[in-house]
Amino acid sequence: MNKFVSTFLLLLFFKSEFSQNQNNIWYFGTNAGISFNSTPPVALNDGVVYTAEGVSSICDKNGDLLFFTDGISVWNKHLQVMPNGTDLLGHSSSSQSALIIPHPGNCYQYYIFTSPSQDSITPMCYSLVDMTADGGTGDVISKNNQLYRPVTERLTGTLQSNGTDYWVVAQKLNSNGFLSFSVTATGINTTPVISYAGPPITSTSDVLGYMKISPNGSKLSYASLYGSNPAQLFDFDNTTGIVSNNIPLVNYAGYGVEFSPDNSKLYFATANAPFIITQYDLNAGAAAAIRNSATEIVNKYIIDNTVHYGGALQLG
Repeated sequence: MNKFVSTFLLLLFFKSEFSQNQNNIWYFGTNAGISFNSTPPVALNDGVVYTAEGVSSICDKNGDLLFFTDGISVWNKHLQVMPNGTDLLGHSSSSQSALIIPHPGNCYQYYIFTSPSQDSITPMCYSLVDMTADGGTGDVISKNNQLYRPVTERLTGTLQSNGTDYWVVAQKLNSNGFLSFSVTATGINTTPVISYAGPPITSTSDVLGYMKISPNGSKLSYASLYGSNPAQLFDFDNTTGIVSNNIPLVNYAGYGVEFSPDNSKLYFATANAPFIITQYDLNAGAAAAIRNSATEIVNKYIIDNTVHYGGALQLG
């Protein structure tokens, strides 16, 4: 379901848990791409993705592309579909259709987690990529392993407090539950840590929008495009995987969310016009002080006679 038109929508793997160079090449949108391997960054004109929303990509430690995925297909560094790299159970209109996580026990393998679009039937799944296969360009060696349903379109992750393992976090549909899956050297614990906080996600109109965890793993936030509770901030425990203590924030529909690199600021962006980005000071104090710190740093409707829409936010 195509929920809206956006000028800039993408999902990249969460940046703080990787070396800097693993974040260097993005593919997204309509054949769009950008490389941060030079200063200033340069646009890439060889993109093969054609999607309105979530895409995830990953590079090696030198900033060379390994692969990317829209949650449906997986492309290798040559921009060719990997063997077995089709028909993943993400969706072209899922906010966070795919999330790439390195295998903590195998430096040549990567997990791809996928989420559905406004769908109470399709489960959250994971697939496994082996980069030693197909001459070193990668192969999807295991696909569409079911984890949980029903879930929202939101999907994020962070390092655990031990600095080695990962948490992958999703949301239950028809609940206010958060699902934290532990990813360790032995694989994925398919029994999630479930915690309950904030307002319930009661309909498929509540599932749209991004969810992010702060770089230090202490906060979690999500935006909601059409839901009755548009923006929420929570505490996250990267030792236990538990989400708690929600603070409701902006009262207008949002889509993109991002933390600043130093964990001191939180940003929300709209998707539909006007394009608004709101900043919060997370060091302001108690919940009321954080809410009252809201500052609109962008508010645009018409630029050069063109209506401007927003979308996702992602640190470069």
